[in-house]
Amino acid sequence: MAQANFVEEQIDRVQTAFDSVQDEFEKFQKEFGKRRKQFEKETQKRVKRLQGELRRNSLVKRAESFQKDATRQIESGVDRVLSTFQIASQSDIKKLDRKLGQISRKLNTLEKVRKANGASV
Repeated sequence: MAQANFVEEQIDRVQTAFDSVQDEFEKFQKEFGKRRKQFEKETQKRVKRLQGELRRNSLVKRAESFQKDATRQIESGVDRVLSTFQIASQSDIKKLDRKLGQISRKLNTLEKVRKANGASV
């Protein structure tokens, strides 16, 4: 009987220790979650502040201006090459596609009218 009592006491001690560890782990998880959220907010604030500082920086402004100018020059160069070789641009192809769609719808309408008139005769 004494051994059974001893075993039960040890099982209770292990269970208590396990419960204690589980409680501590849950506390740790909550604390970690709070700190993570706080870190994210602080990081976002710092990133926004840095972005604002970069936007005010003259070098960044010049780089953005250079990028816009380079993009315009490249686009005009591509347009010249396409026109030289008489290659349709993407916008030209889209226009043609829209026009073909309109023509196709009109043809379908005419075909339906023709079939309806042919069926009634």
